[in-house]
Amino acid sequence: MYKRLLAAIDRTDPIGTDLIGRRCKTLVDASGPSIALIHVRLSLPESYVRHLPPQWEADEFIETENWLRQIAMDHGFAAHLSDVFPPTGNVASEVTQIATNIGADLIIVAAHRATIGRRILGSNAHAIMRDAPCDVLIVRD
Repeated sequence: MYKRLLAAIDRTDPIGTDLIGRRCKTLVDASGPSIALIHVRLSLPESYVRHLPPQWEADEFIETENWLRQIAMDHGFAAHLSDVFPPTGNVASEVTQIATNIGADLIIVAAHRATIGRRILGSNAHAIMRDAPCDVLIVRD
C-alpha cells in the first residue's frame, strides 16, 4: 500500500507523539513502509537569538534529531526509519516541502481539539491536508 511515509511530530504534544508512534508501528507491521519523521522547530526572533550561545542552534538541531530517532526506537519501528528532519520554519510549509522532496505517499499528523483560536487562525493539520502532495492520515486521541 504505502511505501514512503512522513510522520509530522510536535515535540510539545506527547499524546499526539505517542499516537503517531503507535500508528507508524501499525503501518510497519501491516505493510512495511519506510518512515521519515519530522519536527518543525519554531523560528526565534533575532532579538532572542543574539542572546543565545553560539552553538545553541546546532545543539538544538542535534537534540531534535536524536529525539526523533528515540521515538522510532521507543515505538518499535527504528529498522524502518529512513530519515529524520528537524527544520526551522512554518510547520505546514516545511512538512509539505519535505514530503515532496522525499516522495512521500502518506503524511501522518496528529489532530488537536478545535478551539475558537484554531478555527479563526487555522491549524497546521488543516494546512498540511490542504497543501499535501499525497494522502494525509490525521490521527486523533
